[in-house]
Amino acid sequence: MRVNVLIEPLLVCLIAIAGSGCNRHLGPPPAKGPVAAPAVIVEAPKGEAIEDPVLLEARAATDEILSGMLAGKAQDDTGSEQIARKIGGYKSAVITAQKMTREDAAQFEGKLEGPGNRASFNATVVKQKNGKWAIGYFSGPNAD
Repeated sequence: MRVNVLIEPLLVCLIAIAGSGCNRHLGPPPAKGPVAAPAVIVEAPKGEAIEDPVLLEARAATDEILSGMLAGKAQDDTGSEQIARKIGGYKSAVITAQKMTREDAAQFEGKLEGPGNRASFNATVVKQKNGKWAIGYFSGPNAD
């Protein structure tokens, strides 16, 4: 008789526990309201603000190359065609850091921006024998 008296309250407790499920949240509930805007991108100096004439030339060429690729126009090689496909969904590129790595090479870091997303990239451009600059290395887009 004593066992029957304990079984009923035990079943009620088990049913109550099972009914509550695993809906326990750790921490506060997710915040609702406006989503914070992405951080402002600070562009590296360009144009006459660049003192090194070779870096100035490399930066202008890189801006032109990236703009063309974002518009779907690759340079005359398969590597830049692949890069153009990778960054095709983005609308703009902003260079945030730049430096010469050799007399004929410059490294650039920056952000790609598209509808509702942002990604980072790294690129190295190299001056060719014909005097034109071309992408020698490209990494990205890397999600921020």
